[in-house]
Amino acid sequence: MKWNDAITSVESISLGAEQYEALLTESGLSLIEEFDDEGENHYYHAVKSQNAKKHPL
Repeated sequence: MKWNDAITSVESISLGAEQYEALLTESGLSLIEEFDDEGENHYYHAVKSQNAKKHPL
C-alpha cells in the first residue's frame, strides 16, 4: 500500500502486517498487540523476546 504523507507529501509505503510481524520476529521481538489511534495510524506493540539472540555491536 502506498500513499503520500499529509504533512511532507513524501510517498510512504506499508510493508503489510505479515512482513512487519516477520521483521519483528527476526529482530528478536514478540508482538504483544496492534492498535490504531484517533488519526488512524496503526501501531505494533512488541517486546524483546526472552530467547532473543544478542547482536554484536
